[in-house]
Amino acid sequence: MTSSIDVNEEYRKALRTRSYVEVWTKIHRHLRRSATAPSPPSTPTAFTIEDDHAATTGNSLASSETSTSSFQLSCYSHLSSFLLKPNNQEVLLAGVPDPELRAILLDYFTAGEEACNICVSLLGSIDRLRRDHRIIQRFLNDSSATAVDCADLASYAELENPLSSVNFNLIHHLYDSLIRRLNLAGDSFARRARLLRRAKTASGAALVVACGVLAAAALAVAAHAAVAVAVAGARPWMGTLRSGRLARLLAQVEAAARGAYIMNRDMETMSRMAERLQDEVDHGKAVVRLFLRSREAWVLREAVGGRAGGGEGGYLERVDELEEHVYWCLLTINRTRALLAQEIVVGASPTPPPTT
Repeated sequence: MTSSIDVNEEYRKALRTRSYVEVWTKIHRHLRRSATAPSPPSTPTAFTIEDDHAATTGNSLASSETSTSSFQLSCYSHLSSFLLKPNNQEVLLAGVPDPELRAILLDYFTAGEEACNICVSLLGSIDRLRRDHRIIQRFLNDSSATAVDCADLASYAELENPLSSVNFNLIHHLYDSLIRRLNLAGDSFARRARLLRRAKTASGAALVVACGVLAAAALAVAAHAAVAVAVAGARPWMGTLRSGRLARLLAQVEAAARGAYIMNRDMETMSRMAERLQDEVDHGKAVVRLFLRSREAWVLREAVGGRAGGGEGGYLERVDELEEHVYWCLLTINRTRALLAQEIVVGASPTPPPTT
């Protein structure tokens, strides 16, 4: 048991790298500027924004929900554009000479924006999950529950699951399509590079033969042949320039393919985590409806205490884990975008990269 706790704590420490904390801090600063909210926790363990309506006993959940919707709209509406870096993909892609690759890379940046939107939507949903959980806890902790409290609970049971609005199908389709297209583009550029290398080798062999012929030819013929040899000697140099250009395009394809693969895998992991929580929330709402019909408090208490076998703490831990993965995905989105942007800038530079 102690070993398991130590491993979990070490994982959490490793997760909170400097970049991770920077992303966390950046989001909270934006949220504090966007809406009136208490200060966040001192460490990025949980993303919690207290809701005054939810904290006041006796307020109706319908009123709280209206306030929550306005709060989330004002806080999260511009968060994606605020977080995404780099966000000048149109300028960057102007330096990509191949039009087909340019279109693919544009779709890559678009997929990153969609992934960021999903992450931001999940942050809002996680905030809702925590507030909804506090509603049930207040009801259980209050031995003198009133009719208003029951009405609040009934409203909660009928509200939409916060996680049901998050759709991962589109992002999975985008990244699956991107990976296929990038693989095809990479194969095409690699094939062209091989053909250029073979042409360069054949050109070198032809140059050697031409030199032997020149040595045995007459002076008059040699004078004319020298010009032809000079032109033949320029072809491998031109091939090197084209080969270097293809190498740069290949580097861009590889950077985008790595990023698409990593993001697709991370989004799949996040979708599984969200689906599990969504099932738990749906089950919890069903139990609340059962309690409202039976008015047996033990029904609600046992359901909350035994969420998916992990108890209340297990449920909240899974909420925290999903949130941590969301922050990690936001960090990965920007890292992969930055790596691709670097390759595009290098590819647009006039000096060919050194060859080994």
